[in-house]
Amino acid sequence: MTGLDKIISQINSDTQKICEDIKNNSNQRCKDILNSATAEAELIAKKGEADAKFMSADVISRAHSAASLEKRSIMLRAKQQIIKDSLDKCQSYLCSLPNDEYFDLIIKMISKYSEEEKGEICFSLKDLSRIPDNFENTINAVSKGELKISSEPVDIDGGFLLKYGGIEINCAFSAIFSSQSELFSDEVSAILFA
Repeated sequence: MTGLDKIISQINSDTQKICEDIKNNSNQRCKDILNSATAEAELIAKKGEADAKFMSADVISRAHSAASLEKRSIMLRAKQQIIKDSLDKCQSYLCSLPNDEYFDLIIKMISKYSEEEKGEICFSLKDLSRIPDNFENTINAVSKGELKISSEPVDIDGGFLLKYGGIEINCAFSAIFSSQSELFSDEVSAILFA
């Protein structure tokens, strides 16, 4: 082997060794990059999983809160409907009392709502047709002032209207139930839902 062949052989050997070192370094660098990327991907996946768990727990929690609120709202509407139905039935019950009980109630109401002056008491057509005999004397015995029964019917469901000159006191059951609705609702609610 000549000196030139030796130099070329040495260059080839050195080149091959350098190429081998570059290849090994490149492979190691690729492995390091791949390991680093894998570790980073695992961290990202774990963080994503934790974030997803947190977000799903938050969504579930909000769904439970919304469902609970809707349940309370439905229950409240149902209770309000039960109270309204109960008050409507009570008002219907008063209108359908037997004559003696009905007019006993009217007498109690007159003693409460009448004024200390002359006036007129007005009834529905149904009530005018069933007024007991001597009822005007009976009501004047409990009235704070003198009352005359009007022969003209008024459009009410039950109860009566008191008229004193230009002033009218509406003692129809519907008006009383309407004006006292909060009080009656509270009392019915206490009875039904205590």
